[in-house]
Amino acid sequence: MIRRMFILGALALVALAPAAHAQYGGASVSDSTVTRGDTVTVTAIDCPAGSTVDFFLDGSPLGSAVADAGGTASADVVIDTTDGTHQITNSCNDAVLSITVSRPGGPGAAGVVRGPGALPRTGTDSSLPLTKIAVVLIAAGGLLIVVARDRSKKTATTA
Repeated sequence: MIRRMFILGALALVALAPAAHAQYGGASVSDSTVTRGDTVTVTAIDCPAGSTVDFFLDGSPLGSAVADAGGTASADVVIDTTDGTHQITNSCNDAVLSITVSRPGGPGAAGVVRGPGALPRTGTDSSLPLTKIAVVLIAAGGLLIVVARDRSKKTATTA
C-alpha cells in the first residue's frame, strides 16, 4: 500500500511539475558604463521577424533597427546625454536596461576599471507552480493519514 502511495505521489509530481522557462525575451547593451558621446550596440530579442524596433533613452528616441528572421534587432547608437544613470527601453518588449554615463575623463573613461553590467532579469512572478506543488503535497499527506488510521484500526482489532 505504501509503495502505491509513493508511486502515485511521484506520478502526481511529474504530471503537475511546472515547465522550465528560460529567459529568452529581453534586451542587451554592449557596454553599461560609457562616457558621453560613446557608441554602443543595443539589441532586442524575441521580436516579430521583419518588424521595426525603436530604442529609447529615458523615453526619447535613440535609434531603430529591423528584426531579422530570428527576431533579433540591433542598432549602434550614440549616447549623448547628461551624466548619471539612464534607462534604455525598446518597442519590442518590456526590457529595461540601465546605463551609466560619465563625462570624458571621468569614471568610465579609458584606463578606468569598469564595474559589472546590470543583472539580467530571471525568475517569474507566477505563484501557480508552487500552488500546484502545495496541493499535491497536502493531498499526499491526507492519504498518508488515512492509510495510517486504517492500519491502526486493523492492528487494534486483531490484538
